[in-house]
Amino acid sequence: MDTPAVASVLFVCVHNAGRSQMAAAFLTHLAHLGADRVQVRSVGSAPAGTVNPAVVEALAEVGIDISAETPKVLTTAAVQASNVGSISRATKRLRDAWNEFLHVIALSQVNRGFRNFPQR
Repeated sequence: MDTPAVASVLFVCVHNAGRSQMAAAFLTHLAHLGADRVQVRSVGSAPAGTVNPAVVEALAEVGIDISAETPKVLTTAAVQASNVGSISRATKRLRDAWNEFLHVIALSQVNRGFRNFPQR
């Protein structure tokens, strides 16, 4: 029997202090039974110093503890290691950074499920 593939999901926002942290926490929580099949990452293009305390508190109210989480920077390695990506509330700066990472990935032929952002 083949080993099931591990899905690697990357949530990206600017500060990695709110939306992407919440999305990653919820997916991790919902996928806990399939933890051997889902890897979740959360990063930001310009990470804040800490996760927003209101986010930590809101998640604690539903039984999810992210108090030990810290904002992490968006890197090429994080994008290359992921096969599903989600960007929340993209600013032009974040869209440009994301599209540059996609260009690097396309050059290395590892683009699996990521798309360029539509320009507004």
